[in-house]
Amino acid sequence: MYAYAAMQLFAEAANAAKSTKYKDMEKALRSGSFDTVIGKLSFDAKGDNKLPGFMVYQWQGGKYDYVKK
Repeated sequence: MYAYAAMQLFAEAANAAKSTKYKDMEKALRSGSFDTVIGKLSFDAKGDNKLPGFMVYQWQGGKYDYVKK
């Protein structure tokens, strides 16, 4: 799933930048958020992903939900 999300991210950033040049792609990645199979991805000023690197899920109320804290 993460590899697929990475390719989705690359494709959406290339479309937004209308280029695959590094600087153009970097600017596009920093300026928006992108829908992927693992959720909406966006990046902070340092370039770090704002989505947590992993999530813990629990069974509660008859369904799975991720643990927020």
